[in-house]
Amino acid sequence: MELVEPLVDQNVQENDNTTLVCQLSKPDMDVVWYHNDRRIFFTPQSRIRAKQIDCYYKLLLDDIEYDDQGLYEMRCENLKTSCHLTVKKLETTFLDHLRNLNVQEGVR
Repeated sequence: MELVEPLVDQNVQENDNTTLVCQLSKPDMDVVWYHNDRRIFFTPQSRIRAKQIDCYYKLLLDDIEYDDQGLYEMRCENLKTSCHLTVKKLETTFLDHLRNLNVQEGVR
């Protein structure tokens, strides 16, 4: 088995979706995904899912959070490929400025 196409670094905006894709020379291989050297475990309600189509192995990230940035790695047997995901934080915009209020205690 060989690595045909490695993972590629990506830059995304917070709350966006993205897909990390690599290609191996064989389909139906047991791959393991890591984020910052920690194995990713998947649940049905997870924002992060793994998918395999033919020889393409994908990691789908939905509703990206700032903490999702870092090093992603796919390992399979003696092969591995990695990429960096950079997440740009959304800017906070105030729709209305704070105002001073004078209130009297006990009055509604």
